[in-house]
Amino acid sequence: RGLGGGGSRHEVQDAEEFPDVRTYVEKDIEIMKTCRRRYLSIGVLLAAVIITVTVVTLLYITNRSKHNQDSSTNPTTLYGGDGGTLEGAPSSPLDQTPTVSPTIDALTMCQNANQDDPIQGGVPFMVLHQLINDTIANNYNVGDADADADADGGILEAIDRPGTTARRAACHMAGFDTLFRNNTMTITTATTMEDSYDIIQRYVMIYLYFYFAEEQNCQMFRLLRDTANWLAPDIHVCQWGGRSIGDNQKLVDCFRDTPRVIDALRISQLGLLGTVPAQLTLLSRLQQFESVENALTGTIPKTFFTKMPALRAINLRSNRLTGTIPSEINLNNFASLDLSLNNLNGTIPTEMALLSNSLTFLNLGGFQSLRNKPIPSFIGNFTYLNFLGLDGNFHTGTLPSFLYDLTNLVTLSLKSNKLEGTVETEIGRLTKLTILSLSSNRITGPIPTEIGLLTNTGVLAFSQNRFTGTVPSELGMLTLASKILLNGNTMLTGSVPSEICQLGFGILEPPCQVSCSSGCCSQCA
Repeated sequence: RGLGGGGSRHEVQDAEEFPDVRTYVEKDIEIMKTCRRRYLSIGVLLAAVIITVTVVTLLYITNRSKHNQDSSTNPTTLYGGDGGTLEGAPSSPLDQTPTVSPTIDALTMCQNANQDDPIQGGVPFMVLHQLINDTIANNYNVGDADADADADGGILEAIDRPGTTARRAACHMAGFDTLFRNNTMTITTATTMEDSYDIIQRYVMIYLYFYFAEEQNCQMFRLLRDTANWLAPDIHVCQWGGRSIGDNQKLVDCFRDTPRVIDALRISQLGLLGTVPAQLTLLSRLQQFESVENALTGTIPKTFFTKMPALRAINLRSNRLTGTIPSEINLNNFASLDLSLNNLNGTIPTEMALLSNSLTFLNLGGFQSLRNKPIPSFIGNFTYLNFLGLDGNFHTGTLPSFLYDLTNLVTLSLKSNKLEGTVETEIGRLTKLTILSLSSNRITGPIPTEIGLLTNTGVLAFSQNRFTGTVPSELGMLTLASKILLNGNTMLTGSVPSEICQLGFGILEPPCQVSCSSGCCSQCA
């Protein structure tokens, strides 16, 4: 044994004469054994991981294949692959925290509907599904919503069917909505009705986003996500929405701090397409709904009036709605209805007479199917009305005398009809009027002097009629008026009284055959 160094050869003595060398060798051997044991452990662990992943993958593929074979997935599938329930699972997730291992879990179901959404967690979806089921069962009196697929307008069925907007909204809420996911595991039989309703209204608002912004591709609604907190996962829905373009009102308005529920939903002037979503009827505590100057089509859901007992006001003016006014419109305390400028047909349902003790605002202008029909007499029973608009309906008959009994009217607009007869002296009873428009009718006779009693009137529009006689000086008593339109009455004679000219109207338009001093009248026609 030799060690060469510097070209010299040296004999190596017995190792026992060098104890340090032996110690080093033994340590090296021990280190090598330790490394081998560690490598072996790592190898075993890797093998176990590979086996586990393989088994899970095979189970996933098997379950997904089984789910795809059943395209009509029903709610029970959420809790058991063969229509049963999970072992030990409650009949309702509200009874206790649901078990977390359905045969087809929420993750798989959501991915089947939306492959691009990395949804996590099956329990939140199950809880949401059951809450909606229970809400529908309570609101629609069907015992169990699953028992009557048509009772709810297809709300629950749409959630069960892969690929629907309702499913996508539910998956989004189950997977991404922080407030909902954080509270899911605390939902028990002690959960208050307010807590349950808070979840339901959150789902409806998420659904509205995916329906209008995604399915209908309404760009202005999509902007609400970036500019107005819509879909914000960690704040209450009362803080979603921003303000409307026209009147600067809150899109989502919660009048009370406790409970925090949506009292008013105003989604106007957003270029909305599609139909009025049935999911809105889940908002059983909503008081006001407005969707003005959009392009909504389809019919007015009758469930607005049968399943939303808190509803007090509906404004769907200037859309493209068809069909009839639902005869179910008999809600207690219903106060305001504006369906003007749509494509509705049929008649004004007589059931509306049941609203005589509550209705304060009624606008049904542009109702073409009312052509050549008189104004319904039951409107005379709406003594609490402060707004009545029936413009452009081509109503026939005489100017109804029952209108003079509506002494709370602030606005009376009946322009562009075929009304005949005269304006009676009883018009002087409507002293709260600020707008009186009877333009473009066939009204005859003199302008009554009692018009001078309407001292709150700001707009008086009598143009394009067949009034006779002279312009009464009593119009000079309308000191708050900014506009008086008398043009187109070719049988009026005389001149505009000086009492009127002294008021300095912004717009005063007499017929051309009526003389008017310089600087008094805007123009004649």
